[in-house]
Amino acid sequence: MGETMRLRGHGIYEYVAGFQSNMFGRHWKFSRALYRRAAVDLPMTMRAWLSGCGRTSIDLCQTLEDSATGDLLASGVCRVVNVDPRTQRSIPLPERLRDTLRMGVDDGQTRGERFPIIQPPAAVPDRSFSCRMTVRHDDMDFLFHTTQGAYLFFARECAAQAAKAGFYFQFSDDIAFHLASETTGVHFAESFAGDELKVSTWEDSNCPLLLHFTVSKDGNIIYYATVHYFDDDTTVTA
Repeated sequence: MGETMRLRGHGIYEYVAGFQSNMFGRHWKFSRALYRRAAVDLPMTMRAWLSGCGRTSIDLCQTLEDSATGDLLASGVCRVVNVDPRTQRSIPLPERLRDTLRMGVDDGQTRGERFPIIQPPAAVPDRSFSCRMTVRHDDMDFLFHTTQGAYLFFARECAAQAAKAGFYFQFSDDIAFHLASETTGVHFAESFAGDELKVSTWEDSNCPLLLHFTVSKDGNIIYYATVHYFDDDTTVTA
């Protein structure tokens, strides 16, 4: 939603001198109503607001509602990190931006969720399904890095191949017919057009409806995601 484009899209913060935003992660929750109602001609309203700030990052909450009824269709929180474009490492937020954000915090204007604490795996489990994918130019953002949306696409493609190969216990048919209730993704390093990536997936040992994904470059995990699905009785029907 907006991140598949090469334009900047985080709001007025991006125009503050010294703020080079880099998306660290996104966490989304989806309602069943989203799958029942979403269509090209359905009027929907997106809202976004600050939910918190730290030394080097800010959290932004977003909601997607049915404009006619006000029903919540999806909600999420993303973490945007200030990075040094030369080193690609996080750096403190500009003082001007921090002062502006502190005013909102002091006035009690922030509300909503903070980005969850994510514990990525130290290594890909022995029992996992993997495939290879090459980053396309169309996967780039305005800084020519692979977008979070592209990484999630890689995960979905890997899941589809794994399901077709009979790897999963819970998902035996086309993964596209199962509805996701939550997705979480974080990235730790960059990839660029032409890079070959290894995408791996496995089922959670405690919850078969929860799938794990990693994207690795040169043997290092650069992206980690989880996708939780609704129960089997909630599937797309023709």
